Formats: sequence, C-alpha cells, structure tokens
Amino acid sequence: MTGEEILQWISLHAVGCRWIVWTGGEPADQLTDEVVEFFNQKGFKQAIETSGIKPVPKGLSWVTLSPKVAEHVLEKNFPFGVEEIKYVRHSGQDIPKPKVIATHKFLSPHFDGINPNDENVRHCIDLCLKNPEWSLSIQQHKLWQIL
Repeated sequence: MTGEEILQWISLHAVGCRWIVWTGGEPADQLTDEVVEFFNQKGFKQAIETSGIKPVPKGLSWVTLSPKVAEHVLEKNFPFGVEEIKYVRHSGQDIPKPKVIATHKFLSPHFDGINPNDENVRHCIDLCLKNPEWSLSIQQHKLWQIL
C-alpha cells in the first residue's frame, strides 16, 4: 500500500487514530525515511517493533527493540538508544546486559507454542523482583490465541 492508501484506510476504519505501529515480520525491511516523514507531516506519531537487524528510519516517536541479533549489531544500529527493549527468557538464563540504552526494559517468558511455560514465567518474575529496573512482559496475543 502507498502512504496515501494507508491514510485513506485509517480515515475510513480508524477515525481518530493518531498512532501508527509498524510491526509484523521485520518492519525495518520495508519502512523508509520517506514513509515515516509522510505520516509525520500528517500529524501521526509512529512506533516500530524491530529485531534490531538493521537501523530504523529517522523520525519515529517510539522504538521497541526485541533483539534477535548479537549485542554488537544492536550497539551499531542503535547508538542513541531506544525507548523500550524486550528480551525473551528461558528458565536459567541470566538477566540481559544490553549495550543499547533503553528507557524501559522488559523480560518476557518463553512460551511453549501458545502455552505459558510456568517455569519460564516464574524465572522471569524472579529476575524482575531481583532487578527492579526490569519489568515483566507477557505475550498476551498467545494467551488469547491471536496468532
């Protein structure tokens, strides 16, 4: 879809919407500076959730990093930090030591498919309790089976 087509869809189906969240797959593969600027000029705030595999366009209001690459790649791609970083954790994995500065830090327990893994959930809760700069994040879409 073009920016104009997206804007038309929003005006028909999401009246009053002021935020666009770019997500799904790896949005940094398609999203460009021009698209972000187009929607900024239309008064929208924009967020992205990315794996960190590549830098994101300039002008985004909120960047959520869900790392799927090595820390040195994240450090290179996000030298000025991000608003939010989320790490998935299994039982026994230690607290992450991100090289990217993040305003908000989250731990998310690894699920067994769509089922929460109780051991992973407990482990993440314990990590958050011992490290109060981290908060718990549960993948609600899995609990609700919206895949």
